[in-house]
Amino acid sequence: MRLTLAAFRGMFARRLFLRFMIAAGVPVLILGPLAYFNISQVMLDQASGRLRQSSRNEGMAILDRLSMAADRLRYFGLWKDDTQRESNSPFTAIAYISGEGRAMRVDQVRGQLSDRNFRALARRARRQTDKPVVDVVSPGVVDMAVTVGQGRHTGVAIGRLALDNILGGVGTWPTRTRFCVFTVERGQSLNCPDARHVFIVTSNPDRTRVRLGSESMLFTHWDLFLQSSFQSPMWRIVALQPMRYVGRSAHTFYWLMPLLLLLSLLFAGLVGLMQIRRVSGPLRKLHSGVQAIARGEFDTRVDIDSRDEFESLANSINGMAARLGMQFHMLDTLAAVDRHILAASDVGDVLERILAQMPRIVTAQAVGLIALDPDLPYVADSYRCRTRTGAPIEIARVALGDAGLKQQEATPSVWQAHADAPVPAPLRHIAELGVARVDVLPARDQGRLWALLLLGYDEHSVPVENDRRQAEAVADRMAVALAASHRSEQLYRQAHFDALTGLPNRQLFMDRADTQQAHARQDERGFAVLFVDLDRFKNVNDAAGHSAGDGLLRLAGERIHGILRDIDTAARWGGDEFVVLLSDVERIEEVARVCEHLIAVLSEPYTVASIEYRVGASIGIAMYPGDGDTVEQLLANADAAMYEAKAAGRGCHVFFEDRMNETIRRRIQLERELRQALAEDQFFLHYQPLICPETGDIGGAEALLRWQHPERGVVSPGEFVPALEESGLIVEAGEWVLREATRQMAAGFGADGRAPARVMVNVSPRQFWAPGFLVAVDSALAESGIDPACLEIEITENLLLADLDAASRIAHALRARGIHLAMDDFGTGYSSLSYLRELPVDTVKIDRVFAQGAEVAGSEAATMVDAMIRMLHALGRRVVVEGIENAGQYSFVREAGADLAQGFYMSRPVLPAQLYDYHRPELPRCRERAADTSRARR
Repeated sequence: MRLTLAAFRGMFARRLFLRFMIAAGVPVLILGPLAYFNISQVMLDQASGRLRQSSRNEGMAILDRLSMAADRLRYFGLWKDDTQRESNSPFTAIAYISGEGRAMRVDQVRGQLSDRNFRALARRARRQTDKPVVDVVSPGVVDMAVTVGQGRHTGVAIGRLALDNILGGVGTWPTRTRFCVFTVERGQSLNCPDARHVFIVTSNPDRTRVRLGSESMLFTHWDLFLQSSFQSPMWRIVALQPMRYVGRSAHTFYWLMPLLLLLSLLFAGLVGLMQIRRVSGPLRKLHSGVQAIARGEFDTRVDIDSRDEFESLANSINGMAARLGMQFHMLDTLAAVDRHILAASDVGDVLERILAQMPRIVTAQAVGLIALDPDLPYVADSYRCRTRTGAPIEIARVALGDAGLKQQEATPSVWQAHADAPVPAPLRHIAELGVARVDVLPARDQGRLWALLLLGYDEHSVPVENDRRQAEAVADRMAVALAASHRSEQLYRQAHFDALTGLPNRQLFMDRADTQQAHARQDERGFAVLFVDLDRFKNVNDAAGHSAGDGLLRLAGERIHGILRDIDTAARWGGDEFVVLLSDVERIEEVARVCEHLIAVLSEPYTVASIEYRVGASIGIAMYPGDGDTVEQLLANADAAMYEAKAAGRGCHVFFEDRMNETIRRRIQLERELRQALAEDQFFLHYQPLICPETGDIGGAEALLRWQHPERGVVSPGEFVPALEESGLIVEAGEWVLREATRQMAAGFGADGRAPARVMVNVSPRQFWAPGFLVAVDSALAESGIDPACLEIEITENLLLADLDAASRIAHALRARGIHLAMDDFGTGYSSLSYLRELPVDTVKIDRVFAQGAEVAGSEAATMVDAMIRMLHALGRRVVVEGIENAGQYSFVREAGADLAQGFYMSRPVLPAQLYDYHRPELPRCRERAADTSRARR
């Protein structure tokens, strides 16, 4: 195979060749240094081991030489022989000190021993008679002393060691090895004055190299312990070898690496050239063919005869070019349609743009589109245009017929025009263009029909099969666009509108309120925030269920929205609360008129599931900018004003005042203290007796809730009972009263354990309508074990306004248990006699307001009370007159025939033990009573 440079003309060939070279060179470049590093490390470890052994051997040799020197010194001390003049003597100077302290000198080889040093050394030797003493006087100067003789003849032989003889020299050391001896205690060098820093380096266990002069040395050490044989500190034998000597084998390998790399590259280059020559030709042909296809030359053919993957790839490219030529124009058109879908926000604009693209991909003479309305199943938007004349797109609202467009009928179909056949309703718009045939293609997304794409042909045209296939692709895109638009609209409504009433929710209201505030601040105009709460709405929920409550809320939302202007906003805030934003209002009178109108329309009867309900509305008002600088502050202040409206009797509107915030804080504090009172059992019961006017005996007692505050003492019921009602804690408190009253009645009142015939327990409307009311009554009776006939439940007339039928069902359920039922505050409400007829009421309590002035004979109050007693007796009800405060009123109700009397004249509410300590009115004598009766009749 002939290798030429033509194979390198392509970028792929050059890259492939480069990769071959990298594949061959990189392993050598990586493995070479790694091998060099490993070889160097192994050699270094081996050299360190040999050097450590050498230092140990040298240390043992030094120890032997010191032992021989000690023997010679001891011989000298015994025989005073001057054989130390020999040239290989281990001492350079020698002396002897007798036992009496006199010194005897002998000839010295060099120098002279210092009298001061050898006398101190002699004293040390006498203290250790069994071991020689070695003393390092200074760097390079070492003395040895041994004790000779016994008793009075004990002497000390002292010699200065010839270190060249003891430590050895180059002649005795291994090849290219140097030994330095140091004292470990002081770090003094004995034979290496130029290498004192080596001892410091040996203390670092991580260091294995040291620099002496200009040469790097490998070092190791071995410590010679002299204490056991000589009275001397430990010596450190440091062995050093030049690094160039240690790593000479690794350096040889290092210089061979370039040769190995060169040989690898030459071999890889040769293999790479051969492979490139085989693939570069087919690759150039494939590259040229693909470039031609990319230019739109779909007739291009790539001819490769290699009987391998290149030939198969060339055939695939040729087939792909043919298919691309057929679909390229279609894809270009659909891409334009997709761009319109993504770019346009209005779905109508998207549909018009899609129709404008249709003439490019179909041969039909007219195209049309039926876009269905998800909310209106019987009408649709119809689009039509002619494809050849360039006429504009026409849009019309068309009827789909009474049954609408059924899903099962919306399948691909063909309609042919006939003289006697009617045109289907969805196709009439496009049929008016004079077409003789219409192909109907449904546009579906996830099984749901969104539109119909229509292709119209005249009587001289023959439809092309490709038209339908390409039109179906467009129909799919239309379905996606319509479904996405519908989902976006649904998501927006879910995120910004209340699902129940259809009014804006909190988020949308806050957005509009923030915008209104920005405009008001810029234009220096005002606006108002209204907080609307439905009165007695909970009674509807409790009595008729949440479905009725939801229906009432929907009607209330419609009424609120119906009386507002387009620039105003009404939103459901939660539960039965609504907020209203009145834009561009300056005067309080304008806001007041709107509030009065709102209260009026919200107070009208609501008919839900053929049942009529009545609720009212309380409205709190906050004005911008006087009542707040932010929307949140305005809402809080409007809420405070709404609570003032409820406290004022409901069914009214109140403008915010600064004092209301303090009222809210007090109300919140009171509610928190009431919750704590329930948890800590701070409540107790008082009882007020009901006296029989004829006998003066107790005919019953009414249980009254009292609160013993840990700091404020006994709190007035007029202060905390409304707070219990408002917060909903009245349900829990009422259940406690039921349990406690029945328990105390079972235990008896007073020291003698007496108990009245009945105990009356007041039940609030909220407690009466609570789902667990009857369960709480049953539980209290079961725990106490009293006869149900001893319990009498008191309800008010107003409780019956929410739902008389539901109230009747609950009352009959109580009566079926044997419990008596009393109607409290009779005459202050609607006083409908139909309530007394439909409810199983045993006792009716005439309100205290009617007893005032009844003691005056012939007065209006006396006449009214007398008539009420007679009427109630005629209905078979027991009558209690409340508010008896003097003897005259007591005498009147006795003469009028009241069954029971209740008031401060007889007794105030007292503890259970004091119930029978009431004031018993005196009964008149018979003659006085008869005369009084006669006068009353006259």
